Amino acid sequence: MKKLALSVAVSSIALAAVAAQAGTVYEKDGLSLDISGQIAFEAVSNTSTDVNAFKTDDLNLFIEPSLALESGTVFGYFDIEAASPTEFNTIDEDSGDTVETSANLLQLDDEYYLGYQTGALTVKFGNVYAASDDFWFTNELDSDVAIQIPDNISDETLKVSYAADAFTVIGSYDFSDAEDATAYAVFASYDVAGATIAGTYESIEDAETAYGVAVAYSMDAIGVAAQYSAETEGETSGIDLTASYSISSELSVAGGYGMADEVNTYYVNTWYDLGALDFYGEVYGNDADDSEIGYVFGVDLDF
Repeated sequence: MKKLALSVAVSSIALAAVAAQAGTVYEKDGLSLDISGQIAFEAVSNTSTDVNAFKTDDLNLFIEPSLALESGTVFGYFDIEAASPTEFNTIDEDSGDTVETSANLLQLDDEYYLGYQTGALTVKFGNVYAASDDFWFTNELDSDVAIQIPDNISDETLKVSYAADAFTVIGSYDFSDAEDATAYAVFASYDVAGATIAGTYESIEDAETAYGVAVAYSMDAIGVAAQYSAETEGETSGIDLTASYSISSELSVAGGYGMADEVNTYYVNTWYDLGALDFYGEVYGNDADDSEIGYVFGVDLDF
């Protein structure tokens, strides 16, 4: 799931850093091909253990072909991961030992799909996140948050969105028979006077449902947001609060608080954008039994 808020400062800096590096390698007669990439190096420790680790995040190549037609644009998006050996080393939450797991050197990662756009209407089909994924008004980097909406992606998902000046409506349907697959999901948001009001509903196999409501407000360099979400299977709910501040066009800070199942979570982070090179860090934790302070400090290269 995209761990970026829709209307607060951290997301705008992070997304701009990737977009700015995309390069058109071919363009002729309406057909174009854009290729960009990203790799990160991180020092991390989670809240389950006090083990520190250093890892190279995967090298990702983003391939985006498009064909301009009179009626609209046909496009594609493919995220190809060139896995590093250290990316798949994980920390066993019980023993604290580093566990090496195997992975293919090259593989499709996250979203990959074909689509069509005409005016405000966009249609995608492929390995696409459910529409409820667009409901994510938080600013965490690695921290757990209280959101109760499952993270669902399937390679047989149809996603349709309509984005007008003040409102956005998104719907998705999963055609796969996978267990715990999202049958359908909807998301809607409305912008008014600097504020965004949003809601989502997700129906999952076996009659499980999840829903959420949120409000966000931004003014100049400041952004704040609050969201409430719940799911019916475990009868759980959670609330997340976040705030961010853009110190400059390159530097932002953010923090957040969440509560779910009587566990309080918190995080503070910063992001420094130097164009192709980004530095970031976060410290986070919760008040669960035997919990440790977690952190991530990293450098990200976009090309």
